[in-house]
Amino acid sequence: MSKILDKKVLNKKVLIPIILVVLFLVGAASFFLWQYYNNQQTQIEDDLKRLADYVVEETLEGKIIKSINGDLEVKMPIGWYFRKELKYFKEKNLVNSNYFVGHVEILSPELFKSSEQGIETNIFKSKTGCLIEIGAIEGGKSFEELKEEIKENLQYFKLESEEKFEIIEIDNHNVLKNVFDSSSVGHCVAFYIPCENKIHSLALFSSQENKEKCSQEFDKFLETVLVQ
Repeated sequence: MSKILDKKVLNKKVLIPIILVVLFLVGAASFFLWQYYNNQQTQIEDDLKRLADYVVEETLEGKIIKSINGDLEVKMPIGWYFRKELKYFKEKNLVNSNYFVGHVEILSPELFKSSEQGIETNIFKSKTGCLIEIGAIEGGKSFEELKEEIKENLQYFKLESEEKFEIIEIDNHNVLKNVFDSSSVGHCVAFYIPCENKIHSLALFSSQENKEKCSQEFDKFLETVLVQ
């Protein structure tokens, strides 16, 4: 009888630490999952506050991309596509919709096809097509301040040429133009358009071999830009 009792006591001594360890692991896992989810929600909320929203509208003339407050409008090139991996946010959740937070990426037909087939390893410097990115940064900056901010960011792009800046006019508005070549993202031509609360950016990415063709397409795209 005493042996049975001793065995039960021994089993309890072994079982209790195991239960405590399991409870600790479950608690720790729950805490880390909660922390991860909370960080994700915080990131989304920060993006919603910081970045401009865009909508895509179907019209008789084709697809129109607009900023949510209506200060920028541009016509999407016929036959071009939204990047399939682009994330959509609505009411702080990822959804399938034509409502964008952050930047919008549109691909030329040949680039879309090659990326879908897994041919392109670097979609920014594709030799088979062109990529246009539409996005926004916080406003209230002068062109000189904006230029310094861009230069600082370009440090991470492995530049192969000196960045060039000039002020030009789009839809009767002065905008900052930036051109650079990078080993990581290829040839880039970007335009920064100041509006009331945001600075919208329109950027073209292409390979060196394809930049002339892509530049011609981008020039047509820029002709459709309307700034309020």
